[in-house]
Amino acid sequence: MRDRFGPLPRQVEELLSSIELKWRASLLGMERLVMKKGVMRAYFPEDSSSPYFKSDIFSGILSWGAANGSICRFEEKTLKNGRIALVMRISGVDRLSRAQEVIKSVSAQLVQEKEGDAEK
Repeated sequence: MRDRFGPLPRQVEELLSSIELKWRASLLGMERLVMKKGVMRAYFPEDSSSPYFKSDIFSGILSWGAANGSICRFEEKTLKNGRIALVMRISGVDRLSRAQEVIKSVSAQLVQEKEGDAEK
């Protein structure tokens, strides 16, 4: 993106990238992303009876997590409101560009699985 005043400042580029990251994560059913100290945490819906947890999307995320077990694990976390949320914890995410790579990798896993199902 470019405007009549020249290239966008780095801060604006980073803001746009973070918005895109959150948008992509929301398409995967992630309600919140938190990056801190080299770890990205993706929070899933708090309602454990949500149909989301029976969806192909969530199944694909679990497959991605299993295939990337060296950096990914799932954990339950008690939130401030006392409810429990499932959280996907991904290590080695120390910058925005790495977070984008991870989310794109998860999305690519889902596309591959969908294409595999279509061939059957």
